[in-house]
Amino acid sequence: MSSTNQTSLSSLLLSIQHNALFVISWFYVTFGIAGCFLNILLFSKKQFRQISCCTYFLVASVAMFIQLVIYSVPSIYAFYYFNPMSYYPIYCKVRMYLVLSPSLIYNWSYAASTFDRYALSSANARLRQLAKVKIAVRVLVVICLVSLTFSIYVPVVYEIKSSTCSIFNNPSATLFTTLSTILLNTFIPTMIIIVYTLLIWKNLKEKRQRRQQLFNRENNNSVQQKQHRQALRMLFLQYQQCYFILHHK
Repeated sequence: MSSTNQTSLSSLLLSIQHNALFVISWFYVTFGIAGCFLNILLFSKKQFRQISCCTYFLVASVAMFIQLVIYSVPSIYAFYYFNPMSYYPIYCKVRMYLVLSPSLIYNWSYAASTFDRYALSSANARLRQLAKVKIAVRVLVVICLVSLTFSIYVPVVYEIKSSTCSIFNNPSATLFTTLSTILLNTFIPTMIIIVYTLLIWKNLKEKRQRRQQLFNRENNNSVQQKQHRQALRMLFLQYQQCYFILHHK
C-alpha cells in the first residue's frame, strides 16, 4: 500500500514539474524572447551603437535571446510531442552547451557595462577613455571567446541515461559544474555589478558636490563683483561731490 502511495506521489510530482516547466517556457517565449528581440532592435540603431554601454547591452540581449530560444522552445515541443533530450545524445550535449555558455556571456556583459558606466562617471580622464565603443568591442570579444571556450567541457560530461540528460557517475564534473554556475555565472558578476553601482553613485555624488562648490564660488564672485561696482560707484559719486565743491569755492 505504501509503495503504491509513493508511486502515485512521485507521478503527481513529475506531472506538476512537467506542467510548471511548460508554463515557465511559455512565459519565457511571451515576455523573455519578445523583450530580448525588442532590445536587439533598439540597441542596433545607429544612435545607440555609438554608446559603449549600449554595445554591452546589445551583446547581452543576443546571448539571452539565444539561451531562451534554446531552452523554452524545445520544452514546449516536448510537452506536446516528445523530449529530444531523452533520445538524442548529440542534441542533449549541444543544447546544454548552448544554454550554459550564453548565460556566461550575458552575465559578464552586464558586469562589464557597469564598469563602463563607472569609468565614464570617473573624474580620472584616463579612466574615462575606457568608456568607448572600440574598448567595449574588445572586451566583448574576450568575454565571448572565454565563455565559449570555458563551456567546452559541457558536451563531454553530459549524457543520456534513463531518458534523462545530465551528468552521471562523475562527482568531480558535477561539483565543478555546480561551483562554476554559482561563482562564475551568478555570484561574481552580481558582486561586480553591486560594487560598481555603488562606485557610480559615489562618483555622481562627488560630481554634484563639485558643481555645487563651483556654483557657490560663482555666486561669491558675482557678489564680490557687485560689491566692487557699488564701491566704484560710491567713489565716483564722492569724486563728483569733491569736484563740485572745489570748483564752487
